[in-house]
Amino acid sequence: MNTFSKLQDGTWGIRTSSVVAPGAVVIVSRKDGTQSNQTVRAVIWTDGTACLCSVEPTAKPVPAAPKAAPARRSNWRPCGYPGCNPQHCDDCEGQGARGRSYY
Repeated sequence: MNTFSKLQDGTWGIRTSSVVAPGAVVIVSRKDGTQSNQTVRAVIWTDGTACLCSVEPTAKPVPAAPKAAPARRSNWRPCGYPGCNPQHCDDCEGQGARGRSYY
């Protein structure tokens, strides 16, 4: 039976019940019974019947890129309606002087 084991450097490796070579894919069982395939990176210790091995890191999902901020309106001017601003205006719908104007 192959299980996960904490290595001296603090990373997780595997303890195998048979001799394996680097590059071998091994099925490893967790305490909860789930199994996963792990690729052996290097054999750290062996007694001829069992091995303690480091494993290749598994690929983690790439986080989604943050959304870009909306473009700034550097030439925006209020339309003249009280409380007009670039995000919301009851009269010009945020278009500023390009929309309607009271002047």
